[in-house]
Amino acid sequence: MKKVFAVFLPALFIALTLAGCGADIDRDRPVFETADISKVSLKANFISNPDDWIEVPSDDLPAIIDWLGTFRVGEKAKKELIPGSNSVRVRIKYSDGTVAENGLTTIKMGENTYYMTSENAPDAYLRILNRS
Repeated sequence: MKKVFAVFLPALFIALTLAGCGADIDRDRPVFETADISKVSLKANFISNPDDWIEVPSDDLPAIIDWLGTFRVGEKAKKELIPGSNSVRVRIKYSDGTVAENGLTTIKMGENTYYMTSENAPDAYLRILNRS
């Protein structure tokens, strides 16, 4: 019986530790910080010149910022991502000069990649991409 506990308890501890590794991800916290944003730009791989960043017009900025605030960490991604993942990227410039850049499909946290969830994109998002 002691041998069973000697093998079982460490195995249980390791299993619980590994299962808890993903537990420290706050899935209720927004992925993108939306306070003090001064500029947002988008880049899409499927437009005529995918190297160009498209600046979000000031009229559309509030809708895009609100939408970015709805992004949350979703399920863990497998090693091979869904085709088309991160075909649109966002670059956020904050009033202090800090710049953050990420795809709109996945986010890397530690060693793992996670899909993101969000509310539906506002009409402004499609208008901006269609202008390019």
